[in-house]
Formats: sequence, C-alpha cells, structure tokens
Amino acid sequence: MKNSFCFHKIAAIVLLLIVANVTNAQTTVFNTVTGQVVNINNGNSSTILPPLSSPGVQIVVDNGWNNDYVGNIGQDGSTFYAQSFIATTSTITKFGVLIQEDGAEGQVILAIVAEDGSGKPNTAAPLYEGTLINPTTTAAWYFESDINIPVTIGQKYYVLIDGYNNAGATGISKIGTSNTQTNSGESFLYSNDPVGYWNEFGYYLAIYVEGGTAVVPVSYWPVIIAFALIGLLTLFGFRRKFAKAIH
Repeated sequence: MKNSFCFHKIAAIVLLLIVANVTNAQTTVFNTVTGQVVNINNGNSSTILPPLSSPGVQIVVDNGWNNDYVGNIGQDGSTFYAQSFIATTSTITKFGVLIQEDGAEGQVILAIVAEDGSGKPNTAAPLYEGTLINPTTTAAWYFESDINIPVTIGQKYYVLIDGYNNAGATGISKIGTSNTQTNSGESFLYSNDPVGYWNEFGYYLAIYVEGGTAVVPVSYWPVIIAFALIGLLTLFGFRRKFAKAIH
C-alpha cells in the first residue's frame, strides 16, 4: 500500500511538471518585430506543436464618430492623413476609418506605419498597406481585417490614409472625425507634400484598431520526456508488484 501511494504521488508530480511546461511555454519571450519566438536555445531550430488556443482579441482604439468630417484627401487632394495611437497589444488584427466619397472616385489606401526618426509617420516603410478602396457617397466604415501586424506594446503607430501612393486613383474623399482623442492624446496630422511635410490639425480622426496577443507554441520534447518518465515509473511499479507476488 505504501509503495502504491509513492508511485501515484510521483506520477502526479510528473503531470504537474507537464502543466508547468505548458504554462511556461505560453509566456516565452516573443519578438514583436520579426514575429518569431525567442527560443532559449539561442535561435537553434526546435520541434514545436501548434498553439494551444487562438489569441484573444482586444480593442486598442475606438474613439467614435461625431457625425462630422475633414477633407479632402485623394488624388486631387491632400497626400496623407495620419492619426496616432499607442499599441496596447503585440499584434494588430483589424483597423479602419470612416470614409465618404466627395469627388469621384475618391479612392484611398489604408495603412499602418511607425514613427520615423523625426517623430513623424514613416510613410516610406509602412508596416502594412491595404488595397485601393473605392468609397461610396454615403459615409461608411472601411476596415482592413484578417491581418496580423507585429507591433511593440507602448510604442506609437499611425493609422495612415494614403491619397498619394495610389496609381490610377481619381477624386477626393472626406474622413470622419471624433470629439475624443486616441490613447496617444494627439490630433491628426496631414500632408500636402509627397515627401511628407506634416501639419497638425486641431481634430481627431475617428479610428478603430483591434489587436491580439500572440500565443507562443508549446515545446514538444519536454512533453514527450514527461510521458516517458510516467511510463518508466509505471513499469517500475509493476515489476515491484510482480517481485512481491513471486516471493
């Protein structure tokens, strides 16, 4: 009875080690720039299992529309509008703005950009750039979704409305504004210069940004080793019982 108790106790400890390994794997350091796991084996290859679950979704910014607009942006208007926000998640999975065509066709592109070295939007190297949007004459929200843009929590980024890098586009659009600032506390910037000479406007753009926290895959080998230990302990327990039965 005593030996049986010890065996069950050891097996329970091994199972707890498996759970601890899964928990630790999910909190492994994640490189939000490259999107890769920072392995404890200094980058050497390792066998991993798929993530245990899908990342949770969080709203980063949703400052609401005040039923007003600012214009005009597009092929025949301003080159860029940019509204800053602070990343509170390690990835951006969806973002959007409210757009209304103000002159056919009013086509623009939505993008996410980081800051450049001078503290302005880095339009030369967008982190993500969508396809050409052809808005309607009725105001509507337009989103870029089903995306996965790695960002650094606590750093500033911009939702960029691009009215310049849109070959074949025509017309102008106006963009919905908000009475509420984003979590950066800054009003939006606009540029009428292709190289990005920026001006600050005394309004906030209405933006929506959604994100998630990346789930790190669980290491495969520690789980195999743990189950192997359980198997050995089980075999050891059976052998002891068999030896007692003989004697």
